[in-house]
Amino acid sequence: MKSLCVLYDSGCGLCVYCRKWVMRQAAYVPIEFVPQGSSEAARRYPELQTESPPQELIVIDDQGNVYRAEKAWLMILFALRRYRGLAIRLAKSQRIDMARRVYHWVSAHRYSISKRLWTRGEPDFYKQLDTLR
Repeated sequence: MKSLCVLYDSGCGLCVYCRKWVMRQAAYVPIEFVPQGSSEAARRYPELQTESPPQELIVIDDQGNVYRAEKAWLMILFALRRYRGLAIRLAKSQRIDMARRVYHWVSAHRYSISKRLWTRGEPDFYKQLDTLR
């Protein structure tokens, strides 16, 4: 694995926060983030276009392998220097069910979590900036 591309929900404050957090971490490989539903995502991955809003995290490695949902999150953690060990432990059969449950709970509640944490998706943030001009 030489690089990862993450397709994420740019309208979700929690997703945007997680993208920024990942970008601050030391990584073994470059990690690129592309908003799902964007023209860039459609151009690069037409077969992976999803409904709006996106319902799952998608990661594509440089070999074209596609990881979805909790496996996508584990791939991101695996690429991070500080969290590779955690990713390996969570990927083991006895823990993957727990990782799946946690991922799906967070995913299902990401908009309410965003509200509680006062985080905004990128479109909302840019709209608010426009009102300040």
